[in-house]
Amino acid sequence: MRRRTLVGIAIALGLVFNTATAYAGNQVIKFDYSKSLSRTLSCPGVSIPITYDLIKPLTSGNTVSIDLYNQGKFEQTITLKGASGGLIKNMSWGARDWYGTSSGNPTTREWYIYPIKDAPEEMCTQFKTDIQFAKSRYTAYKALIAILIPRTA
Repeated sequence: MRRRTLVGIAIALGLVFNTATAYAGNQVIKFDYSKSLSRTLSCPGVSIPITYDLIKPLTSGNTVSIDLYNQGKFEQTITLKGASGGLIKNMSWGARDWYGTSSGNPTTREWYIYPIKDAPEEMCTQFKTDIQFAKSRYTAYKALIAILIPRTA
Protein backbone atom coordinates (compact mmCIF):
# COMPACT_ATOMS: atom_id res chain seq x y z
CA MET A 1 0.00 0.00 0.00
CA ARG A 2 2.80 2.40 0.91
CA ARG A 3 4.58 1.76 -2.39
CA ARG A 4 1.36 2.48 -4.29
CA THR A 5 0.94 5.73 -2.35
CA LEU A 6 4.49 6.81 -3.20
CA VAL A 7 3.99 5.97 -6.86
CA GLY A 8 0.69 7.87 -6.84
CA ILE A 9 2.37 10.94 -5.35
CA ALA A 10 5.18 10.72 -7.91
CA ILE A 11 2.74 10.51 -10.80
CA ALA A 12 0.58 13.30 -9.41
CA LEU A 13 3.59 15.58 -9.17
CA GLY A 14 4.57 14.78 -12.74
CA LEU A 15 8.02 13.48 -11.83
CA VAL A 16 10.31 12.47 -14.66
CA PHE A 17 13.02 9.83 -14.39
CA ASN A 18 16.19 11.12 -12.69
CA THR A 19 14.45 14.19 -11.27
CA ALA A 20 14.10 14.99 -7.56
CA THR A 21 11.24 17.01 -6.10
CA ALA A 22 10.60 18.02 -2.51
CA TYR A 23 7.20 17.10 -1.12
CA ALA A 24 6.38 18.23 2.41
CA GLY A 25 10.01 17.82 3.49
CA ASN A 26 10.30 14.42 1.81
CA GLN A 27 11.64 13.45 -1.59
CA VAL A 28 10.55 10.82 -4.08
CA ILE A 29 13.00 9.94 -6.85
CA LYS A 30 12.79 7.63 -9.83
CA PHE A 31 16.27 6.40 -10.72
CA ASP A 32 16.83 4.35 -13.87
CA TYR A 33 20.42 3.23 -13.48
CA SER A 34 20.64 2.08 -17.10
CA LYS A 35 20.72 5.77 -18.09
CA SER A 36 23.36 8.40 -17.56
CA LEU A 37 22.54 11.23 -15.16
CA SER A 38 22.81 14.97 -15.73
CA ARG A 39 26.21 15.79 -14.20
CA THR A 40 29.62 14.34 -14.92
CA LEU A 41 32.56 13.77 -12.61
CA SER A 42 36.22 13.36 -13.49
CA CYS A 43 38.37 11.45 -11.05
CA PRO A 44 42.18 11.08 -11.30
CA GLY A 45 43.06 7.61 -12.54
CA VAL A 46 39.48 6.78 -13.63
CA SER A 47 38.88 6.61 -17.37
CA ILE A 48 35.28 5.34 -17.48
CA PRO A 49 32.33 7.78 -17.55
CA ILE A 50 30.90 8.86 -14.19
CA THR A 51 27.56 10.63 -14.10
CA TYR A 52 25.64 11.74 -11.01
CA ASP A 53 22.86 13.88 -9.61
CA LEU A 54 22.81 15.66 -6.27
CA ILE A 55 19.58 15.57 -4.32
CA LYS A 56 18.48 17.79 -1.48
CA PRO A 57 20.10 17.07 1.90
CA LEU A 58 18.07 15.11 4.42
CA THR A 59 17.48 16.94 7.65
CA SER A 60 16.52 15.00 10.76
CA GLY A 61 13.18 13.28 10.19
CA ASN A 62 12.96 13.92 6.43
CA THR A 63 12.94 10.99 4.03
CA VAL A 64 13.85 10.15 0.48
CA SER A 65 12.35 7.19 -1.34
CA ILE A 66 14.28 6.08 -4.38
CA ASP A 67 12.45 3.86 -6.85
CA LEU A 68 15.08 1.89 -8.76
CA TYR A 69 14.50 0.96 -12.38
CA ASN A 70 16.65 -0.87 -14.91
CA GLN A 71 15.77 -0.06 -18.52
CA GLY A 72 12.35 1.17 -17.41
CA LYS A 73 11.54 -1.94 -15.38
CA PHE A 74 10.90 -1.41 -11.64
CA GLU A 75 13.26 -3.31 -9.34
CA GLN A 76 12.94 -1.98 -5.78
CA THR A 77 12.43 1.03 -3.51
CA ILE A 78 15.07 2.19 -1.06
CA THR A 79 13.83 4.52 1.69
CA LEU A 80 16.32 6.64 3.61
CA LYS A 81 15.69 8.98 6.55
CA GLY A 82 17.74 11.86 7.90
CA ALA A 83 18.89 11.42 11.50
CA SER A 84 20.71 13.65 13.96
CA GLY A 85 24.31 14.63 13.31
CA GLY A 86 23.93 14.38 9.53
CA LEU A 87 23.56 10.59 9.60
CA ILE A 88 21.30 8.85 7.12
CA LYS A 89 19.31 5.79 8.18
CA ASN A 90 18.38 3.06 5.73
CA MET A 91 14.73 2.40 6.57
CA SER A 92 14.46 -0.36 3.96
CA TRP A 93 16.74 -2.65 5.97
CA GLY A 94 15.90 -2.18 9.62
CA ALA A 95 16.72 1.53 10.16
CA ARG A 96 20.49 1.00 10.26
CA ASP A 97 23.01 3.81 9.93
CA TRP A 98 23.72 3.85 6.25
CA TYR A 99 26.80 4.77 4.26
CA GLY A 100 26.00 3.63 0.75
CA THR A 101 24.75 0.91 -1.48
CA SER A 102 25.39 -0.22 -5.02
CA SER A 103 24.22 -2.85 -7.44
CA GLY A 104 26.95 -5.31 -6.55
CA ASN A 105 28.99 -7.51 -8.84
CA PRO A 106 29.25 -8.57 -11.58
CA THR A 107 27.79 -5.74 -13.63
CA THR A 108 29.11 -3.36 -16.27
CA ARG A 109 27.18 -0.31 -15.04
CA GLU A 110 27.66 0.16 -11.32
CA TRP A 111 25.12 2.36 -9.53
CA TYR A 112 25.47 4.14 -6.21
CA ILE A 113 23.14 5.92 -3.81
CA TYR A 114 25.59 7.47 -1.42
CA PRO A 115 25.80 10.20 1.22
CA ILE A 116 28.60 12.74 0.85
CA LYS A 117 29.93 15.24 3.38
CA ASP A 118 30.70 18.11 1.05
CA ALA A 119 31.53 17.62 -2.64
CA PRO A 120 31.00 14.90 -5.26
CA GLU A 121 34.79 14.65 -5.74
CA GLU A 122 35.10 12.95 -2.36
CA MET A 123 33.61 9.85 -4.03
CA CYS A 124 36.66 9.50 -6.29
CA THR A 125 38.56 7.35 -3.78
CA GLN A 126 35.56 5.01 -3.38
CA PHE A 127 35.04 4.78 -7.14
CA LYS A 128 38.71 4.07 -7.85
CA THR A 129 38.83 1.34 -5.19
CA ASP A 130 35.63 -0.28 -6.49
CA ILE A 131 36.86 -0.19 -10.10
CA GLN A 132 40.14 -1.86 -9.14
CA PHE A 133 38.28 -4.52 -7.16
CA ALA A 134 35.86 -5.21 -10.00
CA LYS A 135 38.68 -5.51 -12.56
CA SER A 136 40.55 -7.99 -10.35
CA ARG A 137 37.54 -10.13 -9.45
CA TYR A 138 34.68 -9.76 -11.89
CA THR A 139 34.42 -7.53 -14.93
CA ALA A 140 35.49 -4.08 -15.97
CA TYR A 141 32.85 -1.42 -15.38
CA LYS A 142 31.78 0.59 -18.42
CA ALA A 143 30.15 3.39 -16.43
CA LEU A 144 29.40 4.57 -12.90
CA ILE A 145 26.04 6.21 -12.08
CA ALA A 146 25.38 7.84 -8.69
CA ILE A 147 22.76 9.72 -6.73
CA LEU A 148 24.67 11.66 -4.09
CA ILE A 149 23.06 12.99 -0.91
CA PRO A 150 24.76 15.82 1.02
CA ARG A 151 24.67 14.98 4.74
CA THR A 152 23.78 18.52 5.85
CA ALA A 153 21.92 21.47 4.37
